[in-house]
Amino acid sequence: MNGFTAVWRFENFSYYWQKEDGAEINSPEFQVNAIPGARWKLKLFGTIHGFRMEDSIGLCLQRAEVDDGPDCLVLDIEIAFLVSGRSLVHTAERFLTNFRKRDSSDAVYAMKDDVLCLMREAFLPQDVLTIRCRMWELDSPVMEEEQCLARTIIGIERAFFVGTIEKANSLVPGLKTVVHINSASTDKLSFSMTIRLTDEGKFAAEITVHYQFIKLFTAKVMILDSFRNWKLCGQSVDWKKSGEVCEFPLTVLFETLLSDKRLYLPKGVMTLKCEVAFSTEAEPDRIETIDYGFDVCHSMQWKASNVENANSLQSIARDSESSGTLKSDLIALYKERTLCDAKLCTENETFLAHKAVLCARSPVFKTMFTSDMREKTDECVNIPDLEDDTVRRMLHFLYTDTIEDLQWEDAKDLYFAADKYEIFSLKQKCSSFLKHNLQTSNCCDLLLLADMHNDADLKTFVLDHIVIQNQQVFLSPEWETFMKDHIRLAAEAYSMYFKYGKT
Repeated sequence: MNGFTAVWRFENFSYYWQKEDGAEINSPEFQVNAIPGARWKLKLFGTIHGFRMEDSIGLCLQRAEVDDGPDCLVLDIEIAFLVSGRSLVHTAERFLTNFRKRDSSDAVYAMKDDVLCLMREAFLPQDVLTIRCRMWELDSPVMEEEQCLARTIIGIERAFFVGTIEKANSLVPGLKTVVHINSASTDKLSFSMTIRLTDEGKFAAEITVHYQFIKLFTAKVMILDSFRNWKLCGQSVDWKKSGEVCEFPLTVLFETLLSDKRLYLPKGVMTLKCEVAFSTEAEPDRIETIDYGFDVCHSMQWKASNVENANSLQSIARDSESSGTLKSDLIALYKERTLCDAKLCTENETFLAHKAVLCARSPVFKTMFTSDMREKTDECVNIPDLEDDTVRRMLHFLYTDTIEDLQWEDAKDLYFAADKYEIFSLKQKCSSFLKHNLQTSNCCDLLLLADMHNDADLKTFVLDHIVIQNQQVFLSPEWETFMKDHIRLAAEAYSMYFKYGKT
């Protein structure tokens, strides 16, 4: 046995841990080819002998209940919580273990406050907890030849509503202002939202969701600028029950809005979007998969962050083949401009399209064309911040689900467009391309892009690259320029390096 590595990705972890109050949960079972018949699983637990641990989350390796392997195995194992969702280890312990059937290894522990609050961005990027287990024969060198990736996905639903505050430039500190809801993505839920301006010029959001079948929910708030870009400006940490007030601070300052009214307060109106993730009273769907032979580091980039229910989770878990006839028909419909009823206008060109296709592929376009926003009645959707070629490529993807001849700058521009119009599949393809082509010479460029778009996954990937390649990056001319122009991001990268770089 040369070595074995198992990585377990637990998606929507904070929801499960709060709902079940720390109840134990096992990973999908896995096998090691070098140990025929033996079956293994990783276990997270919050109780010991029936008593709940107030401060810690425990992790151990177990032999499964049904196990046809040897009665006793002597193995060298290492189990660890990973931070940043990839390869940086926060807590790791290596044990020499005599494994009998149904035995468990010694446990490692992470502080609950670190995981769920203080170091949440590191432990739970996009609410995904990542765990790694390594196994070797006694005294053998560390050689990772066999690998597997296990996934546990707790299904939750998502909905959003768009609202406005009239005369937002005249808000009074200390008073609460009701957000007038213009549209919502569901008619099942009842939303209410107020914004409070503090004496220090900061905003706080208070959101309540009413629905008799809701168990728990979280929320995040985005603000719309005059270029039709949604900018994340705050999100809750804790899950709330139906009817409870979900309150959290927003990062945008009143002074910032007033200093750039044309961007954030056109005609004195502030437009906000709130996205709510929630579960119902029913037991949430749990999707479990196990894949062998993967490059673990690349496989951990797999995401299901846009999953809205169990059906879509299952569709992501399998590769679906598009119907050739449907695809060719849509391409013909687009190329022939048959029955087009929408126009997308850049500074130099006008593109014809179909509202039905735009709405089906982009929730932003759907909101534009189905709510009381001006695009519903205007002849043309103005897109002054996108180049002609970017809009052309974006439309080609919306109709064909393919990207052709992608280059670095094209991918960056398309990523921007995909984020703006919430075309998540396009954003993921662009992100994957950018990650695959990440180099020392362009990592500063990509770090800035990820930070501008609040993309925690992409930002973490770039920071990991900087930590691993440290001297090559820190001594490069690109980094020297980057430090002068972006001090905060450079400091964040240095902090990451000094904290984890020598682990």
